[in-house]
Amino acid sequence: MLTSPSTDSLVLSSSPGRAREDCLQNLDLVEEIIQHIGGGSTAHIDEINKGRHSLLQVALTCRAFSPSAIKFLWRALNNLLPLLQLLPSFTKRNGTYYLLGAITPHDWDRFDCYAAHVQQIHHERIYNAAIEPSVFLQLAIRKAPILPNLRRMKYMSASGRPLSEVLLCTLSPLREIEIQDASDSQAVFDTTMGEVIFSALGGSVNSRITTLVLTGQPYTILSDNIALDQLESLTLRNMKGTMDTSMVCWIGSIPTLLQLTLRIRGQDIWDQKLLSSRGLFKALLHLRLEGGTDPYSGRLFLRLISSEILQIVWQMHYGLQPASRRNVAAAELKNILRIIAQWSKSLYDLEFRIASRVCDQADLRSLFGRLHHLRHLYLSAESDGIRIPDAREFLNSLHALPDLETLHLNLTFPEHGLGMDLVTQLAQHCPKLQFLQIPLPSTQLTLFSTTPVSGHNLKTLVVLPNPYPQFNNNSLVDAVNVARHLDRLFPRLTTVRYYTADGSQESQTWKNVQELIFAFQDVRRCAKIQ
Repeated sequence: MLTSPSTDSLVLSSSPGRAREDCLQNLDLVEEIIQHIGGGSTAHIDEINKGRHSLLQVALTCRAFSPSAIKFLWRALNNLLPLLQLLPSFTKRNGTYYLLGAITPHDWDRFDCYAAHVQQIHHERIYNAAIEPSVFLQLAIRKAPILPNLRRMKYMSASGRPLSEVLLCTLSPLREIEIQDASDSQAVFDTTMGEVIFSALGGSVNSRITTLVLTGQPYTILSDNIALDQLESLTLRNMKGTMDTSMVCWIGSIPTLLQLTLRIRGQDIWDQKLLSSRGLFKALLHLRLEGGTDPYSGRLFLRLISSEILQIVWQMHYGLQPASRRNVAAAELKNILRIIAQWSKSLYDLEFRIASRVCDQADLRSLFGRLHHLRHLYLSAESDGIRIPDAREFLNSLHALPDLETLHLNLTFPEHGLGMDLVTQLAQHCPKLQFLQIPLPSTQLTLFSTTPVSGHNLKTLVVLPNPYPQFNNNSLVDAVNVARHLDRLFPRLTTVRYYTADGSQESQTWKNVQELIFAFQDVRRCAKIQ
């Protein structure tokens, strides 16, 4: 009869050496370790560059780690020069690199092996090496694409990359493209480079672009020359020219578009009646209207979105308005709030930045009353911003948002602000909050000295500067009172941060508050153990 081995026998049969060998033979585990050393699989190029030295040391130290470390060393490059330097015939003559002499099959195999690791090319640094254009032509003739696994390319006009090198990269199966024009560049070559890249992509049979980021490019770059029928994310920043009817129709007709970031300006004009009947932006999930969006044009644009599953409206920003236009701006904002409410069943993330006195509490209460499923809310205003004359009434409007997980309130409240009693109400009506950022003066503390410890799950509390005194920075009694109240309201806090008016976090008093909160938590844990 077969019996399973006992736990003791399993322990006795194993050894530290055997366990180490098992770990080193687990390729998934090894690559996970290497990813953390190299900055992670989605790290920015700067983070990857910082981790190169560590990856090199790992590759030279441990044979088991070497293949994975080498792969991550080559996954992101600033240019093709490191690859070309693998070829013995790649030599420099009179300040220019050439391919001189025959290249053996072994040399090409070595070149192809490392080229297969490259997944990202970031043409964003000043190019100092002069390479004869015929070098890239020879590479393309021999084998195209030379980078079979290249998925992401970022090009900055200030980098000075040769046209031949950039075009060679466009032959790869790219999925993400970012093109950024230097704002101070006057060269015709630089300003037209984006159009050249797009023309090359239009003729590529390998590229299937899913993410596109354009900065400082003309709107005319977007045309039928390149297939974007699989585009999922589009970001347009500081674009040149105007967004007209044909451009809005073209972007809105992309069937797979899920994320859109842009700034709608007053000069962008389209035929609203014509476009309203087209059923545009049907699949859109995330919309980010960046700072400087014109309220009137922004409202018209929102009306064009036919998606019924929009989840995020991000950074609706309205700047200061002259007194003569504030009534008009207020009316426009009310219309926008009504339009946003049409996604009440799907919207879970909303960031609203308002820098002018164009909105009152009634507008916000009406909006929150419809967005019952909102999970993340960022509401910001300058000193001349949203009127919050009654903090209690304002918090009552948040009671309609029981699913809130993140709440940023960068607002100016009356003198008594969000007292601890109102924060208590917030904790009761928003039980799922995990991140809370608020201006918090310490008023009426004595009323809640016996507040029982709640079961709230808030992890992070960020306290913003308040124009009114919070408590005596030299008073340990006040610090203890604040810590006791916060601990009773939010017993699972892991972080308490305080920002001063200049943005720094230097506040010994609030550091003391955090340490006291942790001490109270330790006391409770010890009591449970005993």
